[in-house]
Amino acid sequence: LENVDPDLSDLTNGIDYYNVGSACIQLKRYPEALAALQSARAFFKKEKEPERVYYCDEYITVCFIELGNSVEAMRHAQKTLDFAITSQKTILEIWARYRMGCAKILIGETDEAEEELRQALSMNANACHTDWDLAIDIEKEIAKLLVSKGRVAEADEILRRIANLEEIMEDEE
Repeated sequence: LENVDPDLSDLTNGIDYYNVGSACIQLKRYPEALAALQSARAFFKKEKEPERVYYCDEYITVCFIELGNSVEAMRHAQKTLDFAITSQKTILEIWARYRMGCAKILIGETDEAEEELRQALSMNANACHTDWDLAIDIEKEIAKLLVSKGRVAEADEILRRIANLEEIMEDEE
């Protein structure tokens, strides 16, 4: 994006950087995603677009989790959760709690992580349109966490239960 048209608005530049960051996450190129998302965040902040900043912070959290940076993951997860609660947008809070749970796992706060993940799962289940792929991802995180806490039987039950849902949600070729 070095050759971005200088006549474009900061909002347009922010959107472009956000799209690059999102694509890099899909490609698991987290350092590049992080740089693009931080640029997008700066443009959106300059334009006073708090919801767009939220989306950047959420993906920045993902990058820091994948890069193993627990401190920055927690910092950005907290920003997303703060905005989600203030905005009172349930879907944003579901994702923010999921990201916070993952960040807390990374930092070693396993009890708090489990609470965040279970709350995200519950909120998702009670949402108008349940995100079933997200439910599967949350359940898998909870199962991994339970195994790390020595609660293997509980984790196995979760994995057994979601196997049916995964089969339903599978893409058919």
